[in-house]
Amino acid sequence: AGAQFVQHYVGFAQPPSGVRLHYVVADPGSWLYFDRLRPLPTSWGSCGSEKTCRFRWQTLDAGRCPQANRWKFGLEALP
Repeated sequence: AGAQFVQHYVGFAQPPSGVRLHYVVADPGSWLYFDRLRPLPTSWGSCGSEKTCRFRWQTLDAGRCPQANRWKFGLEALP
């Protein structure tokens, strides 16, 4: 819950002018995306806890998953 909170805070934080902040988010239960691009593994077989997963960015297919860009994964229907 803490990593999700930090990630969502970063998405909407407005620090004072001249202040530079750096955030490190580690292992949240969900990721907030700012557009319709999502990482898609090039081979699901190569993804695992002991392997490096290669991916490419792909635009969401709204027909296949119409709610994929809704809050808490995207910026549609914000609370």
